[in-house]
Amino acid sequence: MQTQDLITMKRSLINGHLKKLIPAIDGPHVLLFEAARYSLFLPGKRLRPLLTLSTLEDYDIPLQEGLDAACALEMVHT
Repeated sequence: MQTQDLITMKRSLINGHLKKLIPAIDGPHVLLFEAARYSLFLPGKRLRPLLTLSTLEDYDIPLQEGLDAACALEMVHT
């Protein structure tokens, strides 16, 4: 697989997981979630989580095992 294809696949995995972690909800905290989603889903390179997943890959660790940590890095940065 080409390097660019791997990056695109990992970004897709990260974005999908972020959407699960910060869902669009209705309720008492809707403004908080809207603000978080707005900031988090602006176009970006996702370098920190990509580096995290790439490091896991180098050590033959399944990407799913580090996906929460990779997304946490992105959320803290954002």
